[in-house]
Amino acid sequence: MQKRGQIAIMDLFLAVAIFTIIIVIVGVVWNMQTKRFEGSIAQSSMQIKAFQATDLLVKNPGVKTEWEENLTVLAIPGLSTNDRTISEAKASNFTSLDYDLVRQLLNIQEYEFYFRLLDDEGELIISSGKAPIATTSSVAVRRFVHYKDNLAILELTLWA
Repeated sequence: MQKRGQIAIMDLFLAVAIFTIIIVIVGVVWNMQTKRFEGSIAQSSMQIKAFQATDLLVKNPGVKTEWEENLTVLAIPGLSTNDRTISEAKASNFTSLDYDLVRQLLNIQEYEFYFRLLDDEGELIISSGKAPIATTSSVAVRRFVHYKDNLAILELTLWA
């Protein structure tokens, strides 16, 4: 009778050990998937903000339309004279705006940004903001635009 009791106790310990191992494995996998999902959501949010900001810059002249002449009236920045045609004066004045003001106006306060306007061969025309650090999460959005009657690339990089 005692041997049967010892076998039953050993079976119980084995079952509890296997159950514990399974629970630990499920917990670790769950934690990994949750972190991966949160990272994906953060990346998607950053990407949406970057698309919205570049749309704002390349598709409209801003509010007040002639803000480049008087920076104090700027409510919403826009760099275009027409859809995807960048104004030289607006681009130049945009790069001279206060970094934190630009973040606020573009509604990207939770991120750092780096703005560049490149010619069609990739040579830098103008830039503004802080270049991303290699170890950070970043999203870069490039838009083809016209600048001084030539094809150019407007690039906005958001990073955290």
